[in-house]
Amino acid sequence: GASTTTVLSTSEGVCFEQNSKLMYDNMLEETPWFIRKMVQKNMNNAIADLCEEIVTENDMYEVVKQITPKANLQNSIDALDKHKTHAVKELVVSNGASTTTVPSTSTDNDTYEVFLQNSIDDLEQFEEELHRTSSFMVSGKEVRFEQNSKLMYDKILEGHPVFVRKVVKNNLDKAISEMCGEVMTENDMYEVINVASPKPLLKFNRIILDEHKTS
Repeated sequence: GASTTTVLSTSEGVCFEQNSKLMYDNMLEETPWFIRKMVQKNMNNAIADLCEEIVTENDMYEVVKQITPKANLQNSIDALDKHKTHAVKELVVSNGASTTTVPSTSTDNDTYEVFLQNSIDDLEQFEEELHRTSSFMVSGKEVRFEQNSKLMYDKILEGHPVFVRKVVKNNLDKAISEMCGEVMTENDMYEVINVASPKPLLKFNRIILDEHKTS
């Protein structure tokens, strides 16, 4: 089959065979934007650990099993199944002397609809699990967000208009950098908001935090 050579940040370059690159790209497309960079980094690291110069479709299944939270593993496998080459059925359409072979997508569409519905049903649980213990760079240092503290952080940003979001993020990051060590908890987020939030918006921001507090 066709192969594509792609340079990943973790290696000199790997050759994606069959539909493995399509699987790789689709995993990123199906991932919520705010964790996409982290997922890509995890995939690249897993590829570097598990594969040498060639990545096959079967390798992508192993990569996904290694990096995906258990609660969302089946959905991720279903997403890979959509692009597995042997799963594509073909219909032979005869037109007089000529014969045309076309892919049959009905099964793939059914699988995709099920995948979408499962994704909608499980997205909140998936987001919370990913955010419960995840490390992110904040003002140049790595901070581990525990419980729902990263979800709180993201929801604070989403709660503000786009044109002030960068200012809000800078204020949050500065307060986190000054007030917290390597670990960020939900209680820390309340302290950060007390410092970073303008007084007229403090009550509004605390309500957002309350909505996502685990207990």
